[in-house]
Amino acid sequence: MTLVVADSGGSKTDWLASDGRRATTCGLNPRVVSADVIAGAARQALADLGLGSGCGECAKPGVELHFYGAGCGTEAMQAKVAAALRAACPEAAVVVEGDMLGACRALCGDTAGSVAILGTGSNICRYDGQRLVDVPLSGGYLLADEGSGCHIGRRLVADFVAGLMPQSLAERFEQQFGMAPAQWVEHLYQSPTPNRAMASAAQFAGCWVEHQYVKELLAECFGLFFVRHRAFFARWGGEVGFVGGVVQAFAEPLAAAARQAGVNIVATLGRPADRILAYHLKKTQQDQKYCAATQ
Repeated sequence: MTLVVADSGGSKTDWLASDGRRATTCGLNPRVVSADVIAGAARQALADLGLGSGCGECAKPGVELHFYGAGCGTEAMQAKVAAALRAACPEAAVVVEGDMLGACRALCGDTAGSVAILGTGSNICRYDGQRLVDVPLSGGYLLADEGSGCHIGRRLVADFVAGLMPQSLAERFEQQFGMAPAQWVEHLYQSPTPNRAMASAAQFAGCWVEHQYVKELLAECFGLFFVRHRAFFARWGGEVGFVGGVVQAFAEPLAAAARQAGVNIVATLGRPADRILAYHLKKTQQDQKYCAATQ
Protein backbone atom coordinates (compact mmCIF):
# COMPACT_ATOMS: atom_id res chain seq x y z
CA MET A 1 0.00 0.00 0.00
CA THR A 2 1.18 3.53 -0.81
CA LEU A 3 -0.06 6.18 1.59
CA VAL A 4 -0.40 9.72 0.24
CA VAL A 5 -1.18 12.79 2.34
CA ALA A 6 -2.19 16.14 0.85
CA ASP A 7 -2.26 19.29 2.95
CA SER A 8 -4.03 22.06 1.03
CA GLY A 9 -4.22 25.71 2.04
CA GLY A 10 -5.40 28.78 0.19
CA SER A 11 -2.21 29.20 -1.84
CA LYS A 12 -0.54 25.79 -2.19
CA THR A 13 -0.99 22.07 -1.62
CA ASP A 14 1.77 19.82 -0.28
CA TRP A 15 1.54 16.18 -1.45
CA LEU A 16 3.67 13.61 0.35
CA ALA A 17 3.89 9.85 -0.28
CA SER A 18 4.99 7.21 2.21
CA ASP A 19 8.10 6.50 0.10
CA GLY A 20 9.29 10.07 0.70
CA ARG A 21 8.39 11.56 -2.67
CA ARG A 22 6.92 15.06 -2.64
CA ALA A 23 4.92 17.30 -4.95
CA THR A 24 3.46 20.79 -4.74
CA THR A 25 0.45 22.24 -6.55
CA CYS A 26 -1.72 25.31 -6.17
CA GLY A 27 -4.14 25.64 -3.27
CA LEU A 28 -7.34 23.64 -3.80
CA ASN A 29 -9.99 25.27 -1.61
CA PRO A 30 -13.25 23.92 -3.11
CA ARG A 31 -15.02 27.17 -2.28
CA VAL A 32 -12.65 28.99 -4.63
CA VAL A 33 -11.57 26.53 -7.35
CA SER A 34 -13.56 24.14 -9.53
CA ALA A 35 -13.67 20.36 -9.40
CA ASP A 36 -11.80 20.28 -12.72
CA VAL A 37 -8.95 22.30 -11.23
CA ILE A 38 -8.79 19.94 -8.24
CA ALA A 39 -8.74 16.86 -10.47
CA GLY A 40 -6.09 18.36 -12.75
CA ALA A 41 -3.84 19.28 -9.83
CA ALA A 42 -4.27 15.79 -8.35
CA ARG A 43 -3.28 14.17 -11.66
CA GLN A 44 -0.16 16.31 -11.82
CA ALA A 45 0.74 15.55 -8.21
CA LEU A 46 0.26 11.81 -8.70
CA ALA A 47 2.50 11.91 -11.76
CA ASP A 48 5.15 13.81 -9.78
CA LEU A 49 4.89 11.20 -7.02
CA GLY A 50 5.42 8.38 -9.50
CA LEU A 51 1.85 7.16 -9.13
CA GLY A 52 0.36 8.44 -12.38
CA SER A 53 0.02 6.69 -15.71
CA GLY A 54 0.44 8.18 -19.14
CA CYS A 55 -3.20 9.26 -19.16
CA GLY A 56 -2.73 11.03 -15.85
CA GLU A 57 -4.74 8.62 -13.75
CA CYS A 58 -3.43 6.57 -10.86
CA ALA A 59 -1.44 3.66 -12.25
CA LYS A 60 -0.43 1.79 -9.12
CA PRO A 61 -2.87 -0.26 -7.03
CA GLY A 62 -3.22 0.09 -3.29
CA VAL A 63 -3.09 3.90 -3.03
CA GLU A 64 -4.66 5.43 0.09
CA LEU A 65 -5.09 9.19 -0.24
CA HIS A 66 -5.84 11.41 2.76
CA PHE A 67 -6.64 14.97 1.68
CA TYR A 68 -6.82 17.75 4.29
CA GLY A 69 -7.94 21.06 2.87
CA ALA A 70 -8.98 24.61 3.57
CA GLY A 71 -12.68 24.96 2.79
CA CYS A 72 -13.29 21.25 3.43
CA GLY A 73 -15.04 21.63 6.76
CA THR A 74 -18.51 20.67 5.47
CA GLU A 75 -19.84 17.42 4.00
CA ALA A 76 -20.77 19.18 0.75
CA MET A 77 -17.26 20.50 0.16
CA GLN A 78 -15.69 17.19 1.22
CA ALA A 79 -17.89 15.39 -1.32
CA LYS A 80 -16.88 17.83 -4.08
CA VAL A 81 -13.18 17.27 -3.42
CA ALA A 82 -13.54 13.50 -3.02
CA ALA A 83 -15.32 13.22 -6.38
CA ALA A 84 -12.58 15.24 -8.08
CA LEU A 85 -9.84 13.13 -6.50
CA ARG A 86 -11.54 9.89 -7.52
CA ALA A 87 -11.76 11.21 -11.08
CA ALA A 88 -7.97 11.61 -10.99
CA CYS A 89 -7.33 8.30 -9.21
CA PRO A 90 -10.36 5.98 -9.58
CA GLU A 91 -8.76 3.02 -7.84
CA ALA A 92 -7.57 4.92 -4.76
CA ALA A 93 -9.17 4.86 -1.33
CA VAL A 94 -9.92 8.57 -0.76
CA VAL A 95 -10.64 10.34 2.53
CA VAL A 96 -11.21 14.12 2.66
CA GLU A 97 -11.08 16.16 5.87
CA GLY A 98 -10.77 19.83 6.78
CA ASP A 99 -7.38 21.45 7.23
CA MET A 100 -8.11 22.11 10.91
CA LEU A 101 -8.24 18.37 11.66
CA GLY A 102 -4.99 17.90 9.76
CA ALA A 103 -3.33 20.64 11.80
CA CYS A 104 -4.54 19.03 15.03
CA ARG A 105 -3.30 15.58 14.05
CA ALA A 106 0.04 17.05 13.05
CA LEU A 107 0.52 19.10 16.20
CA CYS A 108 -1.30 17.07 18.87
CA GLY A 109 -1.54 13.49 17.59
CA ASP A 110 -3.95 11.78 20.00
CA THR A 111 -3.67 14.46 22.70
CA ALA A 112 -6.28 17.15 23.36
CA GLY A 113 -5.44 20.78 22.74
CA SER A 114 -6.27 24.07 21.05
CA VAL A 115 -4.81 24.62 17.59
CA ALA A 116 -4.85 27.62 15.27
CA ILE A 117 -3.95 27.95 11.61
CA LEU A 118 -2.30 31.09 10.26
CA GLY A 119 -1.74 30.63 6.55
CA THR A 120 -3.46 32.30 3.62
CA GLY A 121 -6.47 32.31 5.94
CA SER A 122 -6.86 31.80 9.71
CA ASN A 123 -8.99 29.94 12.22
CA ILE A 124 -8.83 28.15 15.56
CA CYS A 125 -10.35 25.00 17.06
CA ARG A 126 -10.46 22.72 20.08
CA TYR A 127 -9.43 19.08 19.59
CA ASP A 128 -10.21 16.26 22.02
CA GLY A 129 -7.52 13.92 20.71
CA GLN A 130 -9.76 12.36 18.07
CA ARG A 131 -12.12 14.96 16.67
CA LEU A 132 -12.85 18.68 16.62
CA VAL A 133 -15.20 19.72 19.41
CA ASP A 134 -15.26 23.51 19.00
CA VAL A 135 -14.59 25.33 15.71
CA PRO A 136 -15.73 28.97 15.65
CA LEU A 137 -17.42 29.88 12.36
CA SER A 138 -14.94 31.61 10.08
CA GLY A 139 -16.12 34.46 7.89
CA GLY A 140 -13.30 33.82 5.42
CA TYR A 141 -11.15 36.49 3.82
CA LEU A 142 -14.07 38.89 3.31
CA LEU A 143 -15.27 38.90 6.93
CA ALA A 144 -12.45 37.55 9.09
CA ASP A 145 -9.07 35.78 8.67
CA GLU A 146 -7.33 38.15 11.08
CA GLY A 147 -3.60 37.52 11.36
CA SER A 148 -3.48 35.54 8.12
CA GLY A 149 -1.32 36.16 5.08
CA CYS A 150 -4.39 37.50 3.30
CA HIS A 151 -5.09 39.93 6.17
CA ILE A 152 -1.50 41.16 6.36
CA GLY A 153 -1.29 41.53 2.58
CA ARG A 154 -4.63 43.32 2.40
CA ARG A 155 -3.44 45.86 4.96
CA LEU A 156 -0.20 46.44 3.06
CA VAL A 157 -1.96 46.90 -0.28
CA ALA A 158 -4.65 49.12 1.24
CA ASP A 159 -2.02 51.41 2.76
CA PHE A 160 -0.03 51.42 -0.48
CA VAL A 161 -3.12 52.34 -2.53
CA ALA A 162 -4.18 55.05 -0.06
CA GLY A 163 -0.70 56.58 0.20
CA LEU A 164 -0.40 55.62 3.87
CA MET A 165 2.70 53.44 3.52
CA PRO A 166 5.97 55.28 4.26
CA GLN A 167 7.36 56.60 0.99
CA SER A 168 10.63 54.68 1.21
CA LEU A 169 8.74 51.40 1.63
CA ALA A 170 6.11 52.30 -0.97
CA GLU A 171 8.81 52.67 -3.60
CA ARG A 172 10.22 49.26 -2.72
CA PHE A 173 6.73 47.72 -2.63
CA GLU A 174 6.01 48.96 -6.14
CA GLN A 175 9.40 47.76 -7.33
CA GLN A 176 9.03 44.28 -5.78
CA PHE A 177 5.63 43.56 -7.31
CA GLY A 178 5.87 45.70 -10.43
CA MET A 179 2.49 47.33 -9.85
CA ALA A 180 1.49 50.92 -9.11
CA PRO A 181 -1.53 51.58 -6.82
CA ALA A 182 -4.07 51.63 -9.67
CA GLN A 183 -2.64 48.39 -11.06
CA TRP A 184 -2.97 46.70 -7.66
CA VAL A 185 -6.66 47.65 -7.51
CA GLU A 186 -7.25 46.25 -10.99
CA HIS A 187 -5.26 43.12 -10.17
CA LEU A 188 -7.23 42.32 -7.02
CA TYR A 189 -10.68 42.98 -8.44
CA GLN A 190 -10.01 40.94 -11.58
CA SER A 191 -8.29 38.03 -9.83
CA PRO A 192 -10.29 34.78 -9.62
CA THR A 193 -8.52 34.14 -6.28
CA PRO A 194 -8.14 37.54 -4.57
CA ASN A 195 -7.28 35.90 -1.26
CA ARG A 196 -4.14 34.43 -2.84
CA ALA A 197 -3.32 37.72 -4.52
CA MET A 198 -3.51 39.59 -1.22
CA ALA A 199 -1.59 36.89 0.64
CA SER A 200 1.24 37.20 -1.88
CA ALA A 201 1.73 40.79 -0.76
CA ALA A 202 2.46 39.59 2.78
CA GLN A 203 5.87 38.42 1.55
CA PHE A 204 6.89 42.07 1.60
CA ALA A 205 6.37 42.24 5.36
CA GLY A 206 8.80 39.36 5.77
CA CYS A 207 11.48 41.37 3.98
CA TRP A 208 11.00 44.45 6.18
CA VAL A 209 9.97 42.93 9.49
CA GLU A 210 12.36 45.21 11.42
CA HIS A 211 10.86 48.41 9.97
CA GLN A 212 8.73 50.26 12.52
CA TYR A 213 5.77 50.54 10.13
CA VAL A 214 5.80 46.78 9.51
CA LYS A 215 6.23 46.03 13.22
CA GLU A 216 3.15 48.07 14.04
CA LEU A 217 1.13 46.55 11.20
CA LEU A 218 1.97 43.00 12.28
CA ALA A 219 1.22 43.78 15.93
CA GLU A 220 -2.20 45.07 14.91
CA CYS A 221 -3.00 42.12 12.62
CA PHE A 222 -1.98 39.49 15.18
CA GLY A 223 -3.61 41.45 17.99
CA LEU A 224 -6.90 41.36 16.08
CA PHE A 225 -6.61 37.56 15.82
CA PHE A 226 -6.57 37.27 19.61
CA VAL A 227 -9.40 39.80 19.94
CA ARG A 228 -11.50 37.84 17.44
CA HIS A 229 -11.04 34.62 19.42
CA ARG A 230 -11.12 35.92 23.00
CA ALA A 231 -14.38 34.04 23.69
CA PHE A 232 -12.67 30.83 22.54
CA PHE A 233 -9.78 31.38 24.96
CA ALA A 234 -12.27 32.13 27.72
CA ARG A 235 -13.83 28.70 27.10
CA TRP A 236 -10.66 26.65 26.76
CA GLY A 237 -7.89 28.54 28.49
CA GLY A 238 -4.96 30.50 27.13
CA GLU A 239 -2.78 27.79 25.61
CA VAL A 240 -2.64 27.15 21.86
CA GLY A 241 -0.43 25.66 19.16
CA PHE A 242 -0.04 27.37 15.80
CA VAL A 243 0.36 25.87 12.32
CA GLY A 244 1.03 27.60 9.01
CA GLY A 245 3.39 29.58 6.86
CA VAL A 246 2.62 32.88 8.59
CA VAL A 247 3.59 31.30 11.91
CA GLN A 248 6.94 30.33 10.44
CA ALA A 249 7.58 33.72 8.82
CA PHE A 250 6.55 35.94 11.73
CA ALA A 251 7.26 33.89 14.86
CA GLU A 252 8.51 36.78 17.00
CA PRO A 253 5.72 39.30 16.22
CA LEU A 254 3.12 36.56 16.78
CA ALA A 255 4.68 35.59 20.12
CA ALA A 256 4.70 39.23 21.22
CA ALA A 257 1.01 39.65 20.35
CA ALA A 258 0.20 36.42 22.21
CA ARG A 259 1.98 37.67 25.35
CA GLN A 260 0.08 40.94 25.09
CA ALA A 261 -3.19 38.96 24.96
CA GLY A 262 -2.19 36.69 27.85
CA VAL A 263 -1.98 33.61 25.60
CA ASN A 264 0.76 30.98 25.79
CA ILE A 265 1.93 29.49 22.48
CA VAL A 266 2.82 25.89 23.37
CA ALA A 267 4.01 24.70 19.92
CA THR A 268 4.46 25.91 16.36
CA LEU A 269 4.71 24.13 13.02
CA GLY A 270 5.21 25.63 9.57
CA ARG A 271 4.11 22.97 7.07
CA PRO A 272 2.28 20.00 8.63
CA ALA A 273 2.30 17.40 5.82
CA ASP A 274 5.22 15.39 7.24
CA ARG A 275 3.65 15.19 10.68
CA ILE A 276 0.25 14.26 9.22
CA LEU A 277 1.88 11.44 7.25
CA ALA A 278 3.64 10.24 10.40
CA TYR A 279 0.27 10.23 12.19
CA HIS A 280 -1.27 7.97 9.53
CA LEU A 281 1.73 5.67 9.34
CA LYS A 282 1.54 5.21 13.11
CA LYS A 283 -2.18 4.45 12.89
CA THR A 284 -1.54 1.90 10.13
CA GLN A 285 1.09 0.15 12.24
CA GLN A 286 -1.24 0.08 15.25
CA ASP A 287 -4.04 -1.40 13.13
CA GLN A 288 -1.71 -4.06 11.75
CA LYS A 289 -0.57 -5.01 15.24
CA TYR A 290 -4.19 -5.21 16.42
CA CYS A 291 -5.17 -7.43 13.49
CA ALA A 292 -2.21 -9.72 14.09
CA ALA A 293 -3.06 -9.99 17.81
CA THR A 294 -6.69 -10.92 17.14
CA GLN A 295 -5.99 -13.59 14.53
